[in-house]
Amino acid sequence: GYKGYWRHLVGVYDGATWRLYVNGREVASAEGPGPAAAAELELSGYLETKRFMRLPDLVKAASLYDRALTPQEVGDLFARRARLVDEGRLTDTRLHFTQPPYLNWPTSSSMALSWETDRPTSALVEWGQSADALQSRAVPLGSGRQHGVTLDGLEADTPYFYRIRVSDERGETIDSGLLSFRTAPPPGAPFTIAVSGDPEARPHVNNRMSQLIWEERPNLLLIAGDLTDGGSEDMRFQWTHEYFTGMGPLFGRVPVIAAPGNGEDDLVWYRHYHRNPAPENYFSLRYGDAEIFVLDSNLAYREAREPGFRARQKAWLEKALAASSAKWKFTIHHHDVQTSDDDDYGDSWRSGSSQGDAEVQADFRPLYEKYGVDLAFFAHLHTYERSWPLKAGRFEPDGVTYVQVGGLGGTLEDVAPTKPGFSRKTFRDHHYLMLRGAGDQLSVEVFDSEGRMRDRFELRARKTGKAEDR
Repeated sequence: GYKGYWRHLVGVYDGATWRLYVNGREVASAEGPGPAAAAELELSGYLETKRFMRLPDLVKAASLYDRALTPQEVGDLFARRARLVDEGRLTDTRLHFTQPPYLNWPTSSSMALSWETDRPTSALVEWGQSADALQSRAVPLGSGRQHGVTLDGLEADTPYFYRIRVSDERGETIDSGLLSFRTAPPPGAPFTIAVSGDPEARPHVNNRMSQLIWEERPNLLLIAGDLTDGGSEDMRFQWTHEYFTGMGPLFGRVPVIAAPGNGEDDLVWYRHYHRNPAPENYFSLRYGDAEIFVLDSNLAYREAREPGFRARQKAWLEKALAASSAKWKFTIHHHDVQTSDDDDYGDSWRSGSSQGDAEVQADFRPLYEKYGVDLAFFAHLHTYERSWPLKAGRFEPDGVTYVQVGGLGGTLEDVAPTKPGFSRKTFRDHHYLMLRGAGDQLSVEVFDSEGRMRDRFELRARKTGKAEDR
């Protein structure tokens, strides 16, 4: 099928014969009478097999004609639809956002903002502390579809309102509506951060989870990779038709820091849609009393394409951790350091498991322990798990707490039939996590897809800069 699972279906009745076309080609025909005068066309799906699924998640476009289409017309319609998917456009009949307003890289004095439309446009960006007093910046018409600006000169820990108005060469316009964000807090101020991972191009679940996250009103969202299920250069639609479709309304109000997963593959669209500092797939961000270290855990894959990558990233990580003066150190990447997943690292029902990615353990874990990382977040596996504080895989009160947060959309997986000693809490559901830091105390709450709290714990900072699990 086209792009793996898209289907373009056309049914034609010419007065004598019914014909069915799939992706531009006739696949079946039958002689028979036409529809009755009061006939109805019904679209249905087995929606109950996927939680939160709605028909628009399955049917992207539908048309009814008052005549029988020719085979050539059917082929042309499919070619048109395939072209739109290839180009990451939802329609060719009206101006629209293919990447809605997307907030990245929040600091205490600035916010990075990007957007993309289906065609080149000019834009007017307005922002300010009051919706009634907005300053503006014009963005001229360019040759590309994507634009980005950095709003700077902002005040720390302050709410701002903004709007984007875009126009094409023909004068057609669209308006983002009034949106808002909050700048990063300075050190010493409380912060609220949401964390999860693995949206995996499942907008029906993504939308549900983003609504729950929005109710918490976090000031930052961390995503531990697999924003898409395979969003490489030839699969742009997984970004425009799925990732932004499911979570776009949240992204215009809560800035996103995302680690690359195996679903981001060649990083073409990951780099296109994010405004991260070089080299873009690993970096750190200071956010209030916390410093967030974002890593690319696709180690063997990246090394094969960029020889020396692992050594470069590892050297950068050690230098960055050693230099950090943050009270709280968080790391986030995609692949697992420590997990009791039942079958990704062996068969725990029959022969046992290695309980994590050996390359990630080798490159990251010693540095996490050496430099006092408080929380290490990862996803890849679609369950929730929290470890005891660990050093070298064993319980130590001043060790690193590992948290598996693959809860934004990926098909749910399972945990081993027996609980290993490192594992403190597990559950199987879509989920997100809320970090709330104030002074020397960090509280962490985890919620499932029904909004129920499923885990809660606290860390208290020590004078040594390490954290005590409570």
